[in-house]
Amino acid sequence: MQEIIYPERLKRGDKVGLVAPAFPVSKERTELCVKAIEELGLKVELGARMEQDGWILEHFKEGDRRKWAGVKGYLETFYLAGRPESRAEDIHRMFADPEIKGIICARGGYGSAQVMPFLDKEIVAGNPKIFLGFSDITNILNWINQSCGFVAYHGPMASSNMVDPPMDAYTRSALEQAVFADWEELEFKNPEGDEPEVIVPGRAEGRLAGGNVTVFARTLGTFYQPDVRGRILFLEDVSEQVASLDMYFAQMENAGIFDQVSGILFGDFNECENKYEESYKVEELLRDRFSSKKIPVLAGLRCGHRAVTGTLPMGAWCAMDAEAGKVRFLRR
Repeated sequence: MQEIIYPERLKRGDKVGLVAPAFPVSKERTELCVKAIEELGLKVELGARMEQDGWILEHFKEGDRRKWAGVKGYLETFYLAGRPESRAEDIHRMFADPEIKGIICARGGYGSAQVMPFLDKEIVAGNPKIFLGFSDITNILNWINQSCGFVAYHGPMASSNMVDPPMDAYTRSALEQAVFADWEELEFKNPEGDEPEVIVPGRAEGRLAGGNVTVFARTLGTFYQPDVRGRILFLEDVSEQVASLDMYFAQMENAGIFDQVSGILFGDFNECENKYEESYKVEELLRDRFSSKKIPVLAGLRCGHRAVTGTLPMGAWCAMDAEAGKVRFLRR
């Protein structure tokens, strides 16, 4: 089994890189992102995609097309933060720079899958450091774990979770415990009074893999499909119809994913509605789909697309006790 590396923790005063591997962020919002990260006691180095695309978005809103008429491809759509090669280069620059101690993604959206072929394993694996993101960034988190051999963090992003709304006390505390504290054991806890739901009792151990359901399912059959054998699988999503989630679960089932993992953890599924039958909720889908599994299954971890979200060290050794509702991470 490959030894997993735990990147050096962040310290107050460290410089971190702010990158946009998927959707772009406006200049105004970039400034707010920088301020929010500085409030964590960190300094910020902007990725080139942050700087350039902020300018482009700003002028697009003004309607002055002459200033960006020469920009081709994805940038013309204002739908991605530049071409995949340039987004990958931003990530490389942050990993290669010894002054940068960690990397925070601005937001998710769509587009990280296009970046994958351009990521340089030698650069990233040779410079392990804190990498923080989730949602569409699921692709990169799993690639870092399995191709580069170090833990990456599923947690709040600058624009999506630190700016609007500002981080609440739970989200900030969970983030700081995961990436600032020098922990040997880290217990994931929901906010007080918010208990997870036991779908199948039992205990299991293994490294943590997974992330966003939609993004994870779309990796199946590609060169970037995560190897989940013997792992604890974490899944969450947002704004997906119950029928769509059901199809993604069926795809994973047919690919043998649920037969390979040692346990399953479900996070938030906010704004996931059922337009066909409103009374049949995600919670019921999870019970129907997974209550017959022979492995422990725990739902309702407060981690995902809600404003209040915890931080998970993806790739870390995870010990779950579904009946007790406990999830711990061990540095081994």
